[in-house]
Amino acid sequence: MNRTRIIRILAGVLGALILCAGGLCYYTYSMAKEIMKDPLSVFGKDDSIQDAHANLTVTATNDQGQVVTKKYDRGVVNILFLGVDADDARREGKSDGGMNTDAMILFSFNFEKKTIRAITLPRDTRVEMDYLNAKGEPVKKSTFKINAAFAYGKVESNKDEYGFKNAMNTVSGVLGNVPVSHYVQIDMDGIGPIADSVGGVDVYVRDNMPALGYSKGSTVHLEGDACEEFCRARYGVGDGGDLGRTQRQQDFFLAFAKKAKSTGIVNLFTNVYPQVSKYIKTNLSADEMLTMANSLNEMDVTDIQMYTLPGVPQNINGGSYYVISEDEADEMIHEIFFE
Repeated sequence: MNRTRIIRILAGVLGALILCAGGLCYYTYSMAKEIMKDPLSVFGKDDSIQDAHANLTVTATNDQGQVVTKKYDRGVVNILFLGVDADDARREGKSDGGMNTDAMILFSFNFEKKTIRAITLPRDTRVEMDYLNAKGEPVKKSTFKINAAFAYGKVESNKDEYGFKNAMNTVSGVLGNVPVSHYVQIDMDGIGPIADSVGGVDVYVRDNMPALGYSKGSTVHLEGDACEEFCRARYGVGDGGDLGRTQRQQDFFLAFAKKAKSTGIVNLFTNVYPQVSKYIKTNLSADEMLTMANSLNEMDVTDIQMYTLPGVPQNINGGSYYVISEDEADEMIHEIFFE
């Protein structure tokens, strides 16, 4: 085969690849435009959990002191984010144990009002949860830290699906039984690569972090392992409590969301996600992920409202817990999920 023919073949292959890539980008863009005409319909397909909560109501006191009944806002879709510490055996499904979660955040997307609200549930939050058997059936109740909910669902069966089921049900129960039917689990080891996929993130430092060399009031650029270290740091930072770590995780998320948005919706969906998908487990469909990403693209990241489940640190029988402040929690739940 002569040199000229080889060049023509290579040029043809390269051209085909460019056309395919361009076609994928155009398809993604076109699909995004179509989806955003009615984003809620994407999540409405076969969603029996959402339907089961259609008539959910609460009684609350309004600003005029009147007792009123509020209905669950059907325009809301709730997605549970779980950050877990997964070793190689667990990633490959060879471990017979469950995993505690290092981070739990419920993202509440309201596509009609174009708002995103995120509730962080501190990992030490004291809650009642189910313990599931090998068939995924609840066999007993246990009161412990909420970060064990995933493990309590998975440990007997070694099936992630039961861990996710138990975690979603537990969070739903804590937040007034609002529907939680979608999840995104991220391996904490993937925090660095995920941040690197968008060029790293710039985060404000609220407290001195001597072990990492960060000073209070500074803004640091985080890449690689530094991202995970920042999100995990607790002891020797501020008061060393779980709430401080919760705030840092929220700051990191907002910084990542800002950077991810700047990369563009098509790039995020076609280039970034494939790079980091090995660190992620989710039951979201491609259409649902695209809807979420496009919603983020259409709003100002600074408008994302961050909440922390109200509560106080407390020592109970020698264990450190975060005990929910019920009245304050109810007010937050009514504000976010009901209308």
